[in-house]
Amino acid sequence: MVYNALKTLGFALFPPTCVLCGADGELEVDLCAACREELPFVGPGCYRCGVPLMKSYSDTAGPTLCGQCLSRPPQFDSVGA
Repeated sequence: MVYNALKTLGFALFPPTCVLCGADGELEVDLCAACREELPFVGPGCYRCGVPLMKSYSDTAGPTLCGQCLSRPPQFDSVGA
């Protein structure tokens, strides 16, 4: 309850503004609806390196790795954004 009140107060004092064009942003997102629609959506990616994968790979269960990570794994375990 207190968190929601503080969050509402924060939005009242500092309303969201689109970081791309400066227009009014949407609640909890610093993008306007027009800019958000224009951003490209990247589908499923390799669990280890983040390279975009084809749509058919998203149907598999569990984390999916690209061919490069399967043949020569990098020095890290995974990426996140």
